[in-house]
Amino acid sequence: MKSNDRAKPARRTGGGIKKEIRSFSNASRRNYLKAFGRIPEDRLPTLWQDFSFPDDVMQNKTLKQRAVYSTETIHRFRKRFKRKFPDAYILWKREWQPRKSGPLTGEWCPHIHALIGFSGDEHGSALARTRELAGAWVECTQTKEVDKAMSVALHKESSRKIESVALARRYAVAYTGKQDYQLFTESPGRFWGACGTLPQEAGKDIELSFHDEIWLRRIMRRMTSKKKKNFRKHLSKPGTSTFFLIEHNELDRLLAWIRTVPDLDKNIKQKGGENNVKRENRGNENRRE
Repeated sequence: MKSNDRAKPARRTGGGIKKEIRSFSNASRRNYLKAFGRIPEDRLPTLWQDFSFPDDVMQNKTLKQRAVYSTETIHRFRKRFKRKFPDAYILWKREWQPRKSGPLTGEWCPHIHALIGFSGDEHGSALARTRELAGAWVECTQTKEVDKAMSVALHKESSRKIESVALARRYAVAYTGKQDYQLFTESPGRFWGACGTLPQEAGKDIELSFHDEIWLRRIMRRMTSKKKKNFRKHLSKPGTSTFFLIEHNELDRLLAWIRTVPDLDKNIKQKGGENNVKRENRGNENRRE
């Protein structure tokens, strides 16, 4: 939802030179969610799979070297994926976490969360596709510990079939919800990207009256967790540019209901006027004292 009348474009800094990535920024998080939100409902991901990096390929490397190596692995895997599944796509998210076990315990290492969408005959068996992708990934890591890497890649918690729109959206939001507040001293590389051609449909403009916007923001604010105080506060400011994920049918249903509610523009103005009168009276009382 966007109000073009009052939204101001952000200023560019640094003379157009792109800064080195140091964290998963709010802008990058929004772009990831927007890319997911533009995927047509009939092409949404049908498989979720995690890809990790064996200990031997991450040992004796700095954080930046690990970032470079993981990026090279992603590029090798992307080429194989596109050759095997030309009409499929992967929306991936790179996440950094300290290792909890093994020789690299406590050291920051990357792993990949992947939302995978197949097309037509490429769907096949979810289990067969999982094994095939896991094997291709392990080969692309160029590890010498192949058996150990395969056992991790094929673990029951490393993949899951996505059977509904709600589940696909839940996974996408969960990946961005794991906010990487860590500000790295070295560049960890890009935090998300795509393999194959990501299907993107054009957006649809919907004209909202002031009444529609007020009520829609109010509903979204009530649906937002109370822990997200800044976002809830932002939703309470009409006319400001904002963004949230919602299905087309659900949005249409909400707008249809909102447009049956009596117009409250006058009540809102009167309430504001009353508040101003109260503030003026309090100010006069203070001056008398």
